[in-house]
Amino acid sequence: DDPGAQEPGIMIEVEHDLVGPEQFVGPLVEMSASPTGSYRPAPTLGKHSNEVLRESGLSKDEIGELFASGAIAPTSLD
Repeated sequence: DDPGAQEPGIMIEVEHDLVGPEQFVGPLVEMSASPTGSYRPAPTLGKHSNEVLRESGLSKDEIGELFASGAIAPTSLD
């Protein structure tokens, strides 16, 4: 609600998978050659589990065993 944060371009609104519309303060500086900030909402818990485990070298069967054992919580968003 701070007036300074209400200036155009400072507040960013994104759509979060669980909570819907979400506002946050965007980057306060701009760089000529490097992007700053993120314009995506935070991922939900476990959203990238399969992707991270595959990139770490685990096979599909090994990942399945981790989910089956409860070591990793299942997610319907992945």
